[in-house]
Amino acid sequence: MSSEVSTIDGIYPVEVRALESLRDNPRGALDPQDTSINELAESINAHGLLQPLVITPDGIIIAGHRRRLACELVGLERVQVVIRNLNEREQLEVMLIENIQRRDLNNLQIAQALQKLSEQGLSVRDIAPKVGMHYETVRKHLGVVRLPAELHPMFASGELALGYVFPLLDLPTPQKQIELAKKAAAEGWLVNQMMAAVNQITRPPQQYVRPSKEELRQEAISEYIEKLAKIRNGLAQYVNDKTALVLIGKAEDALTDYLMQIGRKRT
Repeated sequence: MSSEVSTIDGIYPVEVRALESLRDNPRGALDPQDTSINELAESINAHGLLQPLVITPDGIIIAGHRRRLACELVGLERVQVVIRNLNEREQLEVMLIENIQRRDLNNLQIAQALQKLSEQGLSVRDIAPKVGMHYETVRKHLGVVRLPAELHPMFASGELALGYVFPLLDLPTPQKQIELAKKAAAEGWLVNQMMAAVNQITRPPQQYVRPSKEELRQEAISEYIEKLAKIRNGLAQYVNDKTALVLIGKAEDALTDYLMQIGRKRT
């Protein structure tokens, strides 16, 4: 690596061919034929590179992969860089933050990058403030990675919305997830439609079981006993004679015993 990529702090010119891409770049391989990269190349050709690349001391690009490729397309031999001495997790954080802020990554790329941060030992609550995303949004992105690989391109293209993630994860099998996700994409479902469809699969309506005559009779007896107690309490508010209250209580007890005996005889 060129010796000029060894100083920290400040902005330095570095040969383009001396730079290497970060292995865990969430973008993956860049396409030189991509329209946005060619537009960026035209802008750099007309105005120069306005924002330096961010690299490590050994020349690994942390932020600026598209800019580096655009500079190569217009034939620039040297580019301005900022050198940062970061560990692997910090490199991934910086690269992810830059791309999210620029809205340069699709949902799948964000999900895969967040998964790598998770594998570095960070919890969802640790990751969210670092990348400037809401806690639930981070959870949804991480959920994308847990869904079948067959669905990943559909999240990358936007055919499947992030709002589908949690309902799909509730389904019992990967096959069910794939089938319902494809149906939702084809029919343009809203998130609440997806949730309703998942509920039909995971929480089928319980079949009504008609109670037996004996169960109905026992329920009726219980209701009568409750009514007796309410009547007794109501009378107690208006009767001050203690003897009368005792008699009311005994009458209630006797009727309750009678009802209970009837219930036991018929069971």
